[in-house]
Amino acid sequence: MARKKLANLAGGFKARYGSTLRKKWMEVVRLSRATYDCPRCERNAVKRVSLGIWECTYCGYRFAGQAYAPTSVR
Repeated sequence: MARKKLANLAGGFKARYGSTLRKKWMEVVRLSRATYDCPRCERNAVKRVSLGIWECTYCGYRFAGQAYAPTSVR
């Protein structure tokens, strides 16, 4: 029997941990894996290196931001 494709990032959790926690976790992962605009070169090339450390893959500018997004999301 063939394997089913997981529907989203939280699909690996299957029926565990509750839907609310899976949705919150999925939002955090979506924010942290996205690319953002660089404050120096204005390109959409900033990726997270580690918790709170962000780096532009184009110009190499590295800066500290928030844990899951380089700037506050409000």
